[in-house]
Amino acid sequence: MTMFDGLQGKRVLITGASGDIGSSMACLFASCGAMVGAHYYRNEASAKKLASAIKESGGTVTILYADLATDPANTSLVQEFISAFDDIDVL
Repeated sequence: MTMFDGLQGKRVLITGASGDIGSSMACLFASCGAMVGAHYYRNEASAKKLASAIKESGGTVTILYADLATDPANTSLVQEFISAFDDIDVL
C-alpha cells in the first residue's frame, strides 16, 4: 500500500496547473485515478497540452481559467469545478 492508493475517484483541483510544479501534481493525481481540474491564468497553451497528456494516458481532466487575484474568480473557479465533478475532495 502506498500513500497514493486512496486517490482513485477523488476530485482534485490544482491551481497553477500550467506551471511546472502544478502540472507535475496534476499528472501525479491523474495517474493515481483522481479526476483533475487543472487551473490556469496566463498559459492556456500549457494547460491544453497538460489536459491532452492526461487524457491520452486515460485520465479525467478539465481545464479551468481564473485570475485568482480577484475574490469573485476564486468563488467561480470552485463552483465551476464542482459543476464539472459534483464535489471537491482536494484543493
